[in-house]
Amino acid sequence: ANKVLNATDLGLPEQDELAKKAKAMDARWTDLFEGKLSVDEVKSLATDSKSFANAVLTATDAEKARLLDIMMAQDFQDLTGQFTKKVVATNKT
Repeated sequence: ANKVLNATDLGLPEQDELAKKAKAMDARWTDLFEGKLSVDEVKSLATDSKSFANAVLTATDAEKARLLDIMMAQDFQDLTGQFTKKVVATNKT
């Protein structure tokens, strides 16, 4: 349970930060489509969009690793529970 909670505690702030950056990026793209950006701002948006895409790729890899850790922790707990049930059942007979 601790492993699952720790992985979740690590992942939530990172996901919140990505969502915050995505919202800001979306607002900038809306400004672009409405013709509100200068040429320099468009160049900056393109550079920032590429950086954001790379950050999302990195965060996705980290999140996949955390989800795998959670899955493995749950599998271990399930196996431990099954083993405990068998030991208790064996001892009852």
